[in-house]
Amino acid sequence: MLEQADVNPETVFAIAGHIGEKMMLSVAMATTRRLAELESRVNSLESALSLLESALVLLDASGQVVLANDAARAILGQGKELYLRRSQLISDSVNVSTQLKTLVARCVSGIDL
Repeated sequence: MLEQADVNPETVFAIAGHIGEKMMLSVAMATTRRLAELESRVNSLESALSLLESALVLLDASGQVVLANDAARAILGQGKELYLRRSQLISDSVNVSTQLKTLVARCVSGIDL
């Protein structure tokens, strides 16, 4: 059995530090693998959504465009009543802008459309 005099505190701290570094490296590697997996899934979903013939625009809670598939970009690119500029759906019509903001707010709050 080891006695307290046989244990060198510096050695204990060095070993503990080495174990801690290995654990942190292991967690970092697992996180990196998971992130790569999620990025791959997002890319696959974006590719699938871009192939849809129907226009699809996904907005976040603040109304920022998160994703617009090719069909939506084609429609919005015509710039008639509603168009896309810097990740925002924009309309020159005050009425359309008000309706859009109302719809986004209702979706965010969970109110049925």
